[in-house]
Amino acid sequence: MISREPVIRVGIFENQQQISGEFQGTFELNESLSVDGLFRMDVDGEGISFQDSKGLKFPRQKEIVSRPHDTASFVLHDVTIGVHFHWERKEKQAFQGNLHVVRDNNGLTAINEIGVEEYLKSVISSEMSATAPIELLKAH
Repeated sequence: MISREPVIRVGIFENQQQISGEFQGTFELNESLSVDGLFRMDVDGEGISFQDSKGLKFPRQKEIVSRPHDTASFVLHDVTIGVHFHWERKEKQAFQGNLHVVRDNNGLTAINEIGVEEYLKSVISSEMSATAPIELLKAH
């Protein structure tokens, strides 16, 4: 019996006019174009424009799905962490899995599509500290 890991979709941010980041390795855009390195996506009318640091432009789309080759990952700039906490701030965040960007009425929404096991590893490690009690670390 072949077990297929469930894939979850996690919102990274929404209502953006621009998204910038870096593909760390090769990604396939909408199953038609291979890209890597720095990139930028902007609201363009009713769609999304894409441009990478080499000047490569991808035709305007309503949504862009970026799938990694092998173990490639992506970094997004200006991701807000600690929303509504006193330590809220923007920083670069690295992600595994697919980057799915959708154009809606309010701007761009970035979604991380990732296997549930990989997601749990990243969430648990972000919630833990090396100074946490050993039994808590074992439980996680």
